[in-house]
Amino acid sequence: MATRQHRKPSTPQLEIVPQSHTSVGRTDIHGNLVYNRILLALPDDEYDALLPHLEFVELRLHQSLHESPDGLEYGYFLNFGLTSLVIVTNDGRTVEVGIVGREGFVGTPIAAGLNRTPYGAVVQANGNGFRIKAEVLEVQVAQLAACNPLHEIDQRLARWLLMCQDKIVSD
Repeated sequence: MATRQHRKPSTPQLEIVPQSHTSVGRTDIHGNLVYNRILLALPDDEYDALLPHLEFVELRLHQSLHESPDGLEYGYFLNFGLTSLVIVTNDGRTVEVGIVGREGFVGTPIAAGLNRTPYGAVVQANGNGFRIKAEVLEVQVAQLAACNPLHEIDQRLARWLLMCQDKIVSD
């Protein structure tokens, strides 16, 4: 009968994994790398218009991102971490209705010119990202909307196709 060799169980080694190289070289004005997919997908001229208004922030567990009783003050482009979008039911329970990571933006109503939202946003995993004042983002979105009809139809179609391609993750 063959004898089995007993190996010592290996101790798991924690390895520090370097941050991914998905930033495409974009940084804020202080040199912080950008990993948020929305900011990375913006054309250079639109990113450059937002750049002076982006403030790098650390996002801590259980931090509320819709902090003001006066309405939305900031929108957040997450680099790392996770934020839950939650509503409070009539009986006081909290229910998660969505999650946002580096693919998205917390504060979507701002882009529609709204300063209130029916949901809260709570950090569920530590991370970082960039925040932008609501009024600055509103102005940027309005300018983009005003410029859109001024572009040639082929430019508008190309933009629309690229946006659709990003949304359905397809070529």
